[in-house]
Amino acid sequence: MAAVPPGLEPWNRVRIPKAGNRSAVTVQNPGAALDLCIAAVIKECHLVILSLKSQTLDAETDVLCAVLYSNHNRMGRHKPHLALKQVEQCLKRLKNMNLEGSIQDLFELFSSK
Repeated sequence: MAAVPPGLEPWNRVRIPKAGNRSAVTVQNPGAALDLCIAAVIKECHLVILSLKSQTLDAETDVLCAVLYSNHNRMGRHKPHLALKQVEQCLKRLKNMNLEGSIQDLFELFSSK
């Protein structure tokens, strides 16, 4: 079996593109059901923004990075360590996607209507 270059381990091969989408929907007859849906979207956007801005998420990310750093030499190729590295990579992608800004824009769009 050929050696895999660093950074291309099997769990790290998928490259997820940054999120980006624009769409517009025209509603002909807005009713009470639409108002309920918009209120639900506004509420969920607010909850997601609070989750992304929480100090708990930042603290847990810092603890994860510290655990990975301190155990790198001993457990560098163990499956649990590689799984934690994958979680770390997903958290970095989440920060780089600017998901917080996109959800904030959606929140502001719905709250202005």
